Amino acid sequence: MFEISTKLWYGLRAVIEIAKRDHPTSVSEISKIQGLPVPYLIQILHRLKKAGILESVRGRDGGYRLKRKPEEITLYEILVPLGGEIAIAPCLN
Repeated sequence: MFEISTKLWYGLRAVIEIAKRDHPTSVSEISKIQGLPVPYLIQILHRLKKAGILESVRGRDGGYRLKRKPEEITLYEILVPLGGEIAIAPCLN
């Protein structure tokens, strides 16, 4: 069984929300639409930016946008910077 941490779940939701738009998306906009706490979301987005998944745009219409096309980003690339681990577990059948 694969358990998804809150950090990964919020990160996935944020990336999906950003991917829906043609323009940079602000933290407050993501927070409002997805119902995510701003301080925690800022930490998550910063990690994803450091990992090369997102880039930030400054200014009045600034925010975050994907650095690559959505179809080029894997779940694994989002999982790793958010502290996720993948371990192969033996079958219990």
